[in-house]
Amino acid sequence: MLEHINLLKNALIQEFQPLFQQYKNDGIYACTLVFNSYMHIECAAVSTSRSIYAEEEDRAQYLAAQDRWNIQKWRYTSPLKKNSVLNRYRYALNDLAESKNSFSYSQTETAPHKTENQLQTLLDAFKQVKTVLMELYPQPSGQILFFIGLPAQPEIEIHSAHYLNPQSSLLESFINDREPKLQAVLHLKRFKLSQSDKDLLIDLAQLAEMDPYDELHMAHAAYLLTLEASFAETNLYIQRLIHAIAAMATGSKDSCAMQKYEIIERINQFYHASSYSTQPAC
Repeated sequence: MLEHINLLKNALIQEFQPLFQQYKNDGIYACTLVFNSYMHIECAAVSTSRSIYAEEEDRAQYLAAQDRWNIQKWRYTSPLKKNSVLNRYRYALNDLAESKNSFSYSQTETAPHKTENQLQTLLDAFKQVKTVLMELYPQPSGQILFFIGLPAQPEIEIHSAHYLNPQSSLLESFINDREPKLQAVLHLKRFKLSQSDKDLLIDLAQLAEMDPYDELHMAHAAYLLTLEASFAETNLYIQRLIHAIAAMATGSKDSCAMQKYEIIERINQFYHASSYSTQPAC
């Protein structure tokens, strides 16, 4: 493992050192290894304070202040060459999505334990690269932010920034930029429905629409849905709704009887549009 990290570290240094050498006097504030949506390495990139538009004009300026963390607009990149040593790691994270040790958002605000997955190996190597670059191009602590650039997965960007950098105003600025993107991704995941999710919601709505509406019958029917083999794979929030309906039969203090229209309203929340009547039964 250590040999693997050293090889990766040396490959990364070969990519980043020319960028640091060229822009060392321009106020480098960010350094990232950019991945595309397929988890393939695209390029090494840096951004500089000199490149951001300011009152005093400079021929190097091209970047709006609000885009300081928008890596798609950064110009100072080092696309991988065919003979780059880093090419052997180009697909380093290709199977990250299937890795049992892949990152979750819950880890982003705490120091992660070392794991043997590929992303952790990359982070460990990148941390050593940072040490070497800071020795070659000394900067006060917290003046350059290092992170993994993966716009489609802001949770990984945030995690990497926490892992690679000390607390600083620069880190706070980056987190403030990525946090809304992360919340948007989590919101989409929450309401992203598979076909089986949609089928289950239809079944639930049909049960609620049966006349006359009976809470105990509805609770028992919901309980039977939880016994289906596919229930464990259902959207977590749909599971919670069905468990809440099933709990109506227990009469416990934690249970809450729901009327027909309340169940239909809850179902409609998953579609962001009314597919069923949301009016109380007459």
